[in-house]
Amino acid sequence: MMWKHLECLLALQCFICLVRPAFVDEKALPEPCDLSLTWINEFQIKLSWNLSKDLDPSCRVSYEIKKPETMVTHKSFVELYVFLVDAVTYTVQTKPEECSDRTISKPVNITVTKPTELVKNFNCSLYTSTAMNCSWLIASQAPEDLLLYYKYAGENDIEQCSDYLYTAGQRTGCHLRGNISEQKMYFQVNGTVNGLSVRNTFLVEPLKNIKPQAPKVKITKESRSLSLSWAPPDFKDRFNCWNYTLRYSKCQETQCKNISKKTNENIPYDPRCQYRFQVKAVYSDKCGTGQSDWSEEEIYGAEDSLIIVIAIIVPASLFLFVILFLCCLMKYRETIFPKIPQPSVILKGMLNNSKEQTVSTATLSGVFRSGHWSKSKEQTVSTATLSGVFCSGHWSKSKEQTVSTATLSGVFCSGHWSKRKEQTVSTATLSGVFCSGHWSNSKEQTVSTATLSGVFCSGHWSKSKEQTVSTATLSGVFCSGHWSKSKE
Repeated sequence: MMWKHLECLLALQCFICLVRPAFVDEKALPEPCDLSLTWINEFQIKLSWNLSKDLDPSCRVSYEIKKPETMVTHKSFVELYVFLVDAVTYTVQTKPEECSDRTISKPVNITVTKPTELVKNFNCSLYTSTAMNCSWLIASQAPEDLLLYYKYAGENDIEQCSDYLYTAGQRTGCHLRGNISEQKMYFQVNGTVNGLSVRNTFLVEPLKNIKPQAPKVKITKESRSLSLSWAPPDFKDRFNCWNYTLRYSKCQETQCKNISKKTNENIPYDPRCQYRFQVKAVYSDKCGTGQSDWSEEEIYGAEDSLIIVIAIIVPASLFLFVILFLCCLMKYRETIFPKIPQPSVILKGMLNNSKEQTVSTATLSGVFRSGHWSKSKEQTVSTATLSGVFCSGHWSKSKEQTVSTATLSGVFCSGHWSKRKEQTVSTATLSGVFCSGHWSNSKEQTVSTATLSGVFCSGHWSKSKEQTVSTATLSGVFCSGHWSKSKE
């Protein structure tokens, strides 16, 4: 019994499902007829349709057009701006307003096909209230004769770009000037592909994408801080749309700080450090997108002196000190490190006679008295003078004879020196020999650099003995007509 009831319920449900679509279709309004699309200009289209003949004249309806956005109209046409980047499908339906028990109609569609892509990443940035740059990338199928046109919303005139930007000989941008900040703008890029005219169209709202010029930072020193200030970007009624990012370094340590809706900031100051500042303007999300580049770096304070001293001055000073030390050491090395005398030289000097006169490097000792040299008086020859003359067996102080650098004047004759002849001792020669009470020129004996050769015996010089004068001593005494070695 239960199974029979279930079978009846299932049969009833199937009947309802079959009958419902027909019932619903009877309630739906008739769809628009003859939907068409025509171009008004490069940026606008007109969608139009006709009313259905099956529509009850007493029923008041509207038409709903769906594209990326939805709109409603009571007319049988609508004008729309079209931006040809991708394919766009438009849908129109009849919508009841004062029709009892009637529902919205079936949709009617029409499609604008996707055009050939000429450019990619079309973008415009407003950088002042009267100047804007637009740029794009060239697509693979784009021709070289691309042209850019634009118009302001609400105006009919279309203008061509007069200031193109180029990359590798191709047009990749346009610089625009004018009162453009308050209006929407429509752009069209035209080109010819395979003999057919192709266009891509774009909508730009300048105030939605701003790239202002970088701020200029001004630094003022206060008591214990640095006061930073800058001017906001040049856009009317957009002061509250700007935030700022401050980047600065202190003693080579970098920090960042976000500043909201202010154009000034104070930073604690340390005079030991150098500061570097940069500011960037950032467009707030509620107003649009965009930001400036970083400002030029502003520097306050000198470089860290300690780093300079360590890195430059100290090594240079050490290098200079080493050079000067080596120069002084070379100049005064004999004073700093004197030669140590040998003991044998000192002992030999102590054993010399208490009075010894130097000739060139030795001495002429004693005086000639009574036919021999006497040690009673020593005369310095090399660096002093041989004073007086020999007269009556002794030296007279009446006359001084210079030996070392002057001359031994005259000859010994009759017990005194005669001025008839001057004999050079130090650098010349002791000329002649002593014979019969006077000097004979028959023989010249070198004194300064040679030797006084032989001895005087029987009125002549004998070669039996040579006496060194210049570098040794004039040895012996004159006794009985010859030189004796008994005394120096």
